[in-house]
Amino acid sequence: MSVLQGDQPTHHGGGMTTRHQVPWLDDWQDFEAAVASIRQGEFDPETYGVDPGETFDRNMWRYWNVAYSIRHAVEHCQSVSFNAVECGVAEGGTAFIAAAQLAAEPVANYTFHLYDAWEGMRGDGLLPSEISLAGRYSSLSEARARDNLERFSANLCWHPGHIPESLDDTAPTTVSWIHIDLNSATATLDVLEYLWPRMPEGAVLLLDDHGWLFWDDTRRVINRYLRSRPGTLLPLSTGQAMYFR
Repeated sequence: MSVLQGDQPTHHGGGMTTRHQVPWLDDWQDFEAAVASIRQGEFDPETYGVDPGETFDRNMWRYWNVAYSIRHAVEHCQSVSFNAVECGVAEGGTAFIAAAQLAAEPVANYTFHLYDAWEGMRGDGLLPSEISLAGRYSSLSEARARDNLERFSANLCWHPGHIPESLDDTAPTTVSWIHIDLNSATATLDVLEYLWPRMPEGAVLLLDDHGWLFWDDTRRVINRYLRSRPGTLLPLSTGQAMYFR
């Protein structure tokens, strides 16, 4: 929800409220169009709520962080080919925003690799703080994700299966942009260990679970892994974090 009158918040939702200007006012028409488009998709009500459109509005700032991180990677990543990776696709809301932003940027060719099990979370690998999530997300549908992302299908590469098994030799050898939203500290570390060495200078890593109180173990794992590696980790007020390689 965003308004620009009186002393009302300019944005309220996604765990934050502000009365300052929102960052997508200028030169972000493609982002706003993407949000309007994805509102028309079909989504699992258990994950996205009974009114997915309201969910997208409430999380507008989070989605802008996705679009901004894509633009930054395009401008700064030193790579001949642009490969993007999302681990934790659900039904394609975030991937739609990322793919739409890529389509709006001066990228001659890109491939977007999408990783998700589209099954309930396995108890194996979940920490004690996460074990209540075992079986969660079983209602997510790969078919709905494919339908929601159909317009970008020529640039998509699908990797169904649980992590780490799905991280195999079909993964790209270089990765310019990564988004991790796995709700599991162990799976997040698996992805970091596998893909971080493939990030060239200028690549961007967006971490969805970094600042959420429930996923504090994930924050600790991320901080510990990145602490000794080159780059800058920027925690965000939305609960995300952005890492610039």
